[in-house]
Amino acid sequence: MAAQGRTEDQVTADENLTKAIDQCLRAYGFEEDFILTDYVVIAAQVKLDEDGDTSTAYSYLYKDSDLPYYKILGLLEVARARAAYHMMQGDED
Repeated sequence: MAAQGRTEDQVTADENLTKAIDQCLRAYGFEEDFILTDYVVIAAQVKLDEDGDTSTAYSYLYKDSDLPYYKILGLLEVARARAAYHMMQGDED
């Protein structure tokens, strides 16, 4: 989704998300000298229907609702590779 045409609520939500991510990075001890430039947030939502059946939806949120695919894929690949490395090392985190 391109950044142009965002509603006022979407702009505010994007700004709040960026601030929250930056705050989390600082709280978890990541370098304060670095500037947050890009991110991809992956969210999973579960819906329960009247019969008790569930369905799952996955969503992606990008900084300012706009990020080129090469950056999206790059961020996801780095995250996948790091998770695989830690899994192979036996890390639970």
